Amino acid sequence: VWDMDKPSITLIDDYVQASCFGIEIPQRLFWEGYAIRQDCSRDPDSKYAAGRPSEPSFQDMNFASVRKKVKEGSPRPVVWSFPDAEHAMCPKSLLMAYEEHGKVLPVVSDFDCFIMGTR
Repeated sequence: VWDMDKPSITLIDDYVQASCFGIEIPQRLFWEGYAIRQDCSRDPDSKYAAGRPSEPSFQDMNFASVRKKVKEGSPRPVVWSFPDAEHAMCPKSLLMAYEEHGKVLPVVSDFDCFIMGTR
């Protein structure tokens, strides 16, 4: 279950000037840390409520885009965490984003709110 080619977490600080930091992490470890060991439920009255049910197929598309190797110079899809200060590993604060031209920017669309399924 825990087999990984590279079972480690690598700090990415290429965008430190923009106060943007990252980690490169195996999907299995990401999933365990952000989904399995966290509360993914969304209270309908919370700021994380999307107003629609989770769509597993959209979640799969998001993960597929992050896994896909991109051509040099092409925008690279990433998962952006925008958590509350008191909960740095909040799975409800994950968004799709992309890295391009020295910046990491969140993507704004209906696709984003389905990054993590809810329980």
